[in-house]
Amino acid sequence: MKKLPGININKPAIKVRHSELQRDGDSKYRSQCPVCKVGLLLMERDRITFQLKETDRCTHCGQSFIYEDIQEIRLK
Repeated sequence: MKKLPGININKPAIKVRHSELQRDGDSKYRSQCPVCKVGLLLMERDRITFQLKETDRCTHCGQSFIYEDIQEIRLK
């Protein structure tokens, strides 16, 4: 079955632990989407505070995520 772009854009956010996601290559933050396995979670920073954001969205399927371990990640 082909994974359609944006198919999950209106679905509720899924809580995940960033530390348990599959990384994309040797990136410390960029991860593969656990839902569609095609897109990436890029882990953006807030434009004002520069803190890593608690929420993310897959670049392909549009699924949104909430990082349960964001406080730990921000301390690294």
